[in-house]
Amino acid sequence: MIPATPPPVVEKHPADQYTVGTKLWVGLLTAGAVLEAYGLWYDWKHPGNREKWTLTSNVRTWGGFDSITGEPVDVPGGAFRRTGVLLSTYWAQNHWTRTRNTF
Repeated sequence: MIPATPPPVVEKHPADQYTVGTKLWVGLLTAGAVLEAYGLWYDWKHPGNREKWTLTSNVRTWGGFDSITGEPVDVPGGAFRRTGVLLSTYWAQNHWTRTRNTF
């Protein structure tokens, strides 16, 4: 059923502005995207290599997983590190998908 009146259009708040922090975030994300693109190209050219270029291969290693297969490996603090990766992944998913509170 179509509502009798359309919902209000949400406009940008006039006090919103970009800062130096915005430029730094854009630079950081751009550098990360370039590094990830190189890592994907490198992995495509050298399949099965053990060099850590992509974010995934680094996170797997930091988390106590094999960087190629993703299987858990016996490393110092492995269970703790794997729990950290799991909780970080949960936090990121929640952070990026939840609705913001409007006060």
